[in-house]
Amino acid sequence: MPFRIERRTTGKASLAAIDASQRRESTQQQRQEDEQQEQPPSAGVADLIESPGAFAISRRANRERRPSNDDLQWPLPEDSEGEPDQPDHEVEAPMEADVSTPSRRSRSSGHDEESERVSTLDISERSDEAQMGSNPGYVVLGTSKSPRQKWLLIAFVAALVLFGGIVIGLAVALTTRGGSSDESGNSTGYLSCADLEPLTMSEDIENFDALADELDLDTSPSITSCTPINEALLFVAQDYPRITESSRLNRFVLSILFVSNHGPNWEESHSSGWMTSISECDWTGVSCRDGEVTGIRINNNAEFTGQLPSELGMLKSLEVLEMRENDLSGTIPATFNRMSNLVQLNLENNRLTGTPLPVLAGLTWLEMLRISFNQFTGTIPNEVVFMTSLTILNTASNDFTGELPEDLGEITTLKHLEFGNNLMNGTIPESLYQLSNLEHFLLTNTDIVATLATELGSLAMLTALSISYNEFLGGEIPSEIGLLTNLRKLNFGGQPGLKGPIPKSLENLTKLTILELEDTGLNGVLPEGLCEVFRSVKIGIQSPCDVTCPDNCNCNSEKSQCDNLEIGQ
Repeated sequence: MPFRIERRTTGKASLAAIDASQRRESTQQQRQEDEQQEQPPSAGVADLIESPGAFAISRRANRERRPSNDDLQWPLPEDSEGEPDQPDHEVEAPMEADVSTPSRRSRSSGHDEESERVSTLDISERSDEAQMGSNPGYVVLGTSKSPRQKWLLIAFVAALVLFGGIVIGLAVALTTRGGSSDESGNSTGYLSCADLEPLTMSEDIENFDALADELDLDTSPSITSCTPINEALLFVAQDYPRITESSRLNRFVLSILFVSNHGPNWEESHSSGWMTSISECDWTGVSCRDGEVTGIRINNNAEFTGQLPSELGMLKSLEVLEMRENDLSGTIPATFNRMSNLVQLNLENNRLTGTPLPVLAGLTWLEMLRISFNQFTGTIPNEVVFMTSLTILNTASNDFTGELPEDLGEITTLKHLEFGNNLMNGTIPESLYQLSNLEHFLLTNTDIVATLATELGSLAMLTALSISYNEFLGGEIPSEIGLLTNLRKLNFGGQPGLKGPIPKSLENLTKLTILELEDTGLNGVLPEGLCEVFRSVKIGIQSPCDVTCPDNCNCNSEKSQCDNLEIGQ
């Protein structure tokens, strides 16, 4: 009973003391929570919060999610075993009547509260992982990474970026090394001597001197002079390791030809591929066999101006050199006689000068020599008769002088022989009538004293015969002309000394399409058989006014020019 009396007596005071004690505990608890927030979280929580890309779990989410008993895989603290997780903040409950019973939190120390909070977060983390693994619709945004894993990942990504950069850099370097692309997609951006610093020495350019030594060239130690040789050496030196010795020689010679004749100004149809990374055998106009240049054909190129480089003689495998209808000047280099496999040389329609035949006569293996329509001078030396493989010899429309070689008939392989429009004199050598394979013989507008020998009929293979506008001594057309039954073109015009009647044997020339007899002294009656020949092809006959046209030929002469007679129906 005294105890009861004491409780009743002190009840109000005790309630006040308890209330004050709870407020102190609440303040102390709030202070501890603030301190804990300022301190770094435990290792497991820090990994969840700080690791880059980790799945972020807020403390409030951990507090609100209640793990099931199955999720708990390690012992809880003794004072919380078997009880559900408690929220971090106090939920104030109505005070019970029996206020003398102390609360759980008032009995717990600060250390126990911290342990309970960390355990709650760890349990929530385990619960989250279990929930993500069991729920197929759960989207995982990241995984927890330790600092070491984080730096390993960063290093791996950096290595990938570096590797990719190296690959791209190599690709760009290879593209640049082979040159930039032209309109055809070919690589053209090679270094030229114009890109070099002043006074650059050859020894400073990789493989430059090695290439010069390989080609047996005596070059200047400075390569900034931009000569065709230096340009070619610099171009080939940049590809030195990747191409064969034969290819280096080919590219060197062709590059000199290109640079020395304004190659960069050529039209695309002529310059495609030249001085690019593609094989020289694919350059326009270049042909090869087994990696050796065997043919160069550059024709009808108005921008092909300059001179023939002597280095062309280095192409020992060259068989065909064709450069007609361009704007070449200068002389034919003496080194041409080194081209031991050259069989065709065509330099027609240029502005070449000099005396080429003494050099070219040494090419006894030549099969075709065409040098007409240039400005060559000199004579046709007797040495040409040793060119016993020739089938075509055309020196027309130059300034050659002198006589035809007496032994010209020794070249029995000749099929085409043309000397017209020169300053030559003398006579037609008798040996010429021995050329039994001759198909074209054109001797027009020279100072040669011409006569028509009866032996002319022995040239049975002739399809074109023109002996016109020369210093003709006189005489008649021999009847043996009728033996040339393969003739398609016959021209005896421009020779007033040619007199007498037109031989009736001309009727045998049934393949004739052109007959020119103007400006001659011929007379008589046009053979009627010729009317039949020309009626079928409707080709005009040019004949002198003294030639009478038979009635059945139905000749019609122009009033202003009586020597142009047309025969037709």
